[in-house]
Formats: sequence, C-alpha cells, structure tokens
Amino acid sequence: HQPLQSMGAKRLILFGMQTEYCVDTTCRVAFELGCEVTIAQGSTTTRDNGRFAADDLIRYYEQRIWDGRFAAVLPLALVLDGIRGT
Repeated sequence: HQPLQSMGAKRLILFGMQTEYCVDTTCRVAFELGCEVTIAQGSTTTRDNGRFAADDLIRYYEQRIWDGRFAAVLPLALVLDGIRGT
C-alpha cells in the first residue's frame, strides 16, 4: 500500500497466477483501499483443484466475484486502449 500511495496510484490493472488466491486477495484489498481495479479477461490463471476445472474457476471469479463488484473485468483490447489513451 505504501509504494502505491507514494506514487499517487489510484488505478490498478491486475493479472497473475492463482486466480482464487493471490489475484482475488489483491483485487479485494485494492478495492478496500479505494483503488479502481481492472482485470483483463483471461489474464489470470490457476490449476484444476480436483473439484473444479481451472477454466471454470477463472470464469467464476471474472463473472461472479469481481466484475461490477470489486473490479471491472474487460476484454484485453479495451484495457490496452485505456493504457494507450485511445
């Protein structure tokens, strides 16, 4: 949190490994700290866990947990356009 505050960061784009652990926790904490969070569709990954397939977990977090609640989940092209300012 300190490095983000010192940079004046208010908007974060998240991607990474372990959708249901690391990425989810980072997303929720960033939201609670007042950041605007964006996640590009398909930019997180995980493993099958014996009960759920990785693709199902990713889709569940993108559509049911994050989007419209803790983050905006957008197609990669829109995220890149936002970075480029187009």
